[in-house]
Amino acid sequence: MKKKLKSNSGITLLSLSLTVAIMLVLAFTISININDYMEKMERANLETDILKLQEKVENYYSKNNSLPTINEYTNTVLLKKNINDNEKYYVIDLAKLEKIDLNYGEDYYKIENKETSIDNLFDIYIINEQSHTIYYPKGIQYKGKFYYTIEDKNNTKIGDMQLTGIEITGKSSGEVNEEIQLTANSVPKFIQNSGVTWSSSNTDIAEIDENGKVTLKAVGKATIIAVLKDNSEISNNFEIECYGGTQIELSGNITFGEPIWNKDTHKANVNISTDTEYSIQYYVGDPNTITPQTEWNIGTIAEELENNTTVSARLFDGVNYSNYSSFVVKDSNNPKLTLTISSTDYTALKIKAIAEDNETGIPSGNTITLNLKSRKQSNFD
Repeated sequence: MKKKLKSNSGITLLSLSLTVAIMLVLAFTISININDYMEKMERANLETDILKLQEKVENYYSKNNSLPTINEYTNTVLLKKNINDNEKYYVIDLAKLEKIDLNYGEDYYKIENKETSIDNLFDIYIINEQSHTIYYPKGIQYKGKFYYTIEDKNNTKIGDMQLTGIEITGKSSGEVNEEIQLTANSVPKFIQNSGVTWSSSNTDIAEIDENGKVTLKAVGKATIIAVLKDNSEISNNFEIECYGGTQIELSGNITFGEPIWNKDTHKANVNISTDTEYSIQYYVGDPNTITPQTEWNIGTIAEELENNTTVSARLFDGVNYSNYSSFVVKDSNNPKLTLTISSTDYTALKIKAIAEDNETGIPSGNTITLNLKSRKQSNFD
């Protein structure tokens, strides 16, 4: 009986030891899994915060051409920095960003309340002036490594972007002998480029120097080309137009003839005429779509026009042209509209509109005089 009790006692002790060992292993495993889960969640929270900030910051930058920052931050020794960073880092001013809810960044409010030195704060978000990369100086530990910004699967920061294009900015038109400065900007804009080589498709019209300064030499259009110096596959074109001298003297009459209406086809023919030596240019369609690059036709309209079609016309002397006037094609019950255009200089244009009764030929209604600017450079009224 004693042997049996001892045997049972021995089995009980062994089972207890194994149970305790298993529980310790499970507890250790659970502890590791919990820690891993918590670290993973913290890293996910950091990524969520930075993605939110990236969207808000870039929207702010697009509207204001400046970053939403509050103070410079210099305690950046531990950061694994973006290759496109310069030496300037600033604290993101959350007060300038609308409706943003973050997991981290509580130290920002200590800055607002002036509780401590900025460089002693770490639970904040900072941004680099040049690359716009956003960092979290406190860092998040995950699997033995600290993360201060977003990284992709290849351990490359999202901010590590390469230059993909060139954007040319500057005036697109001017007058003879005028100088225009063009600038070649990187795409993305925060990446510095190695400089570009400038050239012109027609140096008789527009000549450009190595610094992007264009000299307009004659009336016409030319294409300016910018090619990246260290990568000739990256380039862009920019069309520039040269107009005549500053003095524009155009005067004369433009008459939109009465539409000859075909009630069967619901279409009409319209005559445009002038009592001056100048040619007439016309455009059929919505005048609001007219731009400096719009192609105008010369002469009398040869096509049939639908009811309610708008026709615009202007005087043209081969170099200069007046502002345009518009006429809406209606059925034959509407009066003929005569437009008188006159201009003594390039700053003012007068248009007199007289409604004339089709049957009697007697002017009716009021005479309307409009003081408008004539075409100079790329201005339209």
